[in-house]
Amino acid sequence: MNSLYSRIAISDSRSANALRAVYRYIRNFSLPAPRWIFRPLLAVFLLFREIYYFSVRVLICEPFFKACCTAYGRNLHTGVFLHWIQGSGRLIVGDNVTIDGKCSFVFAVRYSDRRLLRIGNNVVIGHRSSFIVGREITIGDNVLIGNDVTLFDSPGHPTDPALRLAGSPALPEDVRPIHVESNVWVGSGSIIYPGVTLGEGCVVARGSVVMSSVSPYVVVAGSPARQIRRLRSIQDSIDKHLDAEQEIGEIKQLLNTLLGGKTLDHDDDIYEAGLTSIMALPLLCEIENAFGLSISDNEFLDARTPRALAQMVHRLRGV
Repeated sequence: MNSLYSRIAISDSRSANALRAVYRYIRNFSLPAPRWIFRPLLAVFLLFREIYYFSVRVLICEPFFKACCTAYGRNLHTGVFLHWIQGSGRLIVGDNVTIDGKCSFVFAVRYSDRRLLRIGNNVVIGHRSSFIVGREITIGDNVLIGNDVTLFDSPGHPTDPALRLAGSPALPEDVRPIHVESNVWVGSGSIIYPGVTLGEGCVVARGSVVMSSVSPYVVVAGSPARQIRRLRSIQDSIDKHLDAEQEIGEIKQLLNTLLGGKTLDHDDDIYEAGLTSIMALPLLCEIENAFGLSISDNEFLDARTPRALAQMVHRLRGV
């Protein structure tokens, strides 16, 4: 058959050329698709597809997964595949959790009698993620886990060649719990090794191999993963906002005094509100003294509203 195909492909005979022309015509053949026919057909197809997958998810996938849970909260959702669950252990799932696609949950039997996988509230886990639990893996609240992420708290086999050849399990000291704290984002394709703690608010970049614990509010990347930048924590953001509000409040108080008790909004033009060139120099001195700064005349004159003055002070203070 292959030799016949080769002869037709390379022959210059009239019959071979005709066969090749027929083959190309078949390969390139396409039917027209009038919109007035196929748009309604497409709508019907999409409707039936949505009904089918909704039914599979609600009537099969979610009930079967819930049946495998030791406990679960409100609004637990899965995708349209049955997750692979092997072995026995405690699977505790919180509120508003979505475990999408087809994930794998394996409870190893050789390391602990009380194996635990705990998933907190408001957690999203992506397709093809895998959890191998020898002792304990805990996922905090508001965690995002991408596709193809692997977390394993036990290596499965000992590192010692003789023990591995003898078929021994991993040593007890090699089975170490994994803790993912709240508000963590684990990028797709990442691998989390035994004993790792992912600190609150940290980000694990896509495809990272995390072999040691990660500090809170940092970004790590690479294999092995290393810190590449530091994030501002929620409390830092709140403090920054409070600092800015405090600065604008103090500036408005200085303006209020200079303008004889007149109250300004954040975006009012201070010169249109009555600040004269004679008042400008005392205001500049008051702001420099209040915040311990040295401000150039040009920077000061460019800031014409209380908000702009506060932003100038904020920038110069380097907060």
